[in-house]
Amino acid sequence: MNNLPCGSLLVDTAAVYPVPLRTASSGDFGWGRVADRAEAQNLEPALIAAGWSFFSVAGSIRARGFGLQRQSRFETVLSHLVRTTQKRGCNCLQIDAITSWNFFGIPCAEVSGHLRQLQKGNVAALESTL
Repeated sequence: MNNLPCGSLLVDTAAVYPVPLRTASSGDFGWGRVADRAEAQNLEPALIAAGWSFFSVAGSIRARGFGLQRQSRFETVLSHLVRTTQKRGCNCLQIDAITSWNFFGIPCAEVSGHLRQLQKGNVAALESTL
């Protein structure tokens, strides 16, 4: 997670998609980052051509964490975001901002993003957990 830029798209690697997605591992929580920025930008037109929808869910989510090891700190924060995304019935997460700071000498991090959904068809049908 050391090189997770803002705008990165994380997808559930267990889901089946109509177009092949090359993903880079994003920890031990079963999600991966779409490996290529160009691929992430071209994803929506390819999904529409295959009869799928790719939409954003209103609002943002965020998680905070602290710890001495940077990698561990960010993986913990991302795993919280992934669990929140799954609880809300979505299968994608787009990273909006990554912030680091120290609080009385303790390294802290916050990652915010918004939920995205990949699904077959053109109708937005999410679970009632939103």
